[in-house]
Amino acid sequence: LRMIDTHLNGNYCSIDGRFWRLMEYIPESTTYNTTTDLNTAFEAGKIVGKFHGLLQKADVSEFKDVIPNFHDLKMRKKNFFEAIVDANPKRLVIAKKAISVAHNLFGELDKLDNKGLPLRVCHNDTKLNNILFSKESGKALCLIDLDTLMKGYFYYDFGDAVRTIVNSAPEDEKNHSI
Repeated sequence: LRMIDTHLNGNYCSIDGRFWRLMEYIPESTTYNTTTDLNTAFEAGKIVGKFHGLLQKADVSEFKDVIPNFHDLKMRKKNFFEAIVDANPKRLVIAKKAISVAHNLFGELDKLDNKGLPLRVCHNDTKLNNILFSKESGKALCLIDLDTLMKGYFYYDFGDAVRTIVNSAPEDEKNHSI
């Protein structure tokens, strides 16, 4: 990716407190929302690994958390249980199975221990459609949508990538029975 400098020679500008940047267009590139192609999945994993390899020594203190507490499991768990208390009783019945799965999953996630894992710069949105691919060769070219670069653990990006790369349903699929 090549950032386009502003007339002030920075690679972003601020308008009314909102930040904007432009990237050079990469011709003959494409994205995918889903895939069943093993080469596409391989290339997606490879580019996520390359991204982390290139940034593994980056100083995380130089990156601002643009979404504070984005991966804070304690906060997410608290929000989940608050939502259940305030939920419509009919929706609770519909979501009973999913709520049960979440309860069990929270128990497993509580066992996670980040001790010994390096804090690093993460993309935090490594879904398949944030990867540009060459239309000609099928090779992954780069990650895009860089607005959520912030500190974290590799498994954040790995999990988000797997969530969309191995899932044949679109991210916003409404029919969960397929």
